[in-house]
Amino acid sequence: MEAQVPPGLVNGFFKAYAARDFQTVLDYLSDDVDWIFPGPVDVFPFCGRWRGKAAVIEHFARRAPALFSIRRMELEALLIDGDRAASFSKMTATEQGSERILAFHCAHFVTVRGGKVASLLAVADTFGLLDQLQDVQIMIDPRHAPLADRFRKVVLP
Repeated sequence: MEAQVPPGLVNGFFKAYAARDFQTVLDYLSDDVDWIFPGPVDVFPFCGRWRGKAAVIEHFARRAPALFSIRRMELEALLIDGDRAASFSKMTATEQGSERILAFHCAHFVTVRGGKVASLLAVADTFGLLDQLQDVQIMIDPRHAPLADRFRKVVLP
């Protein structure tokens, strides 16, 4: 087990992440960071896996905000053990286009190496989000569509 991660590092990272402060988040990441957000990619284009700072910031700053704008991240629990940290948060977001308010929970599991975030696994309540989005338009991201046609709207049953 690695040395205990300083609580200030973990708190600083999550504070920047919650504030959507991309530059500060970037400063916390290792060059080869592994960022994983499992979920239904065809429904939520912010789900997937990204490797390296450039890919993570592209996702974090452009891809995810195309569907939702995170308005608030309330940290409900934080646990630090050795080189790992886990958080559980209530997220409040606004759906792009409709400005509809959505609330869901998300757990984040972070591994720190050499004072930098080397990996992040985020697990969100996507079922809860889908339930809130029933009978409304959401955006779908076809993986191989040209950039200009990347998003199209569908109605969930």
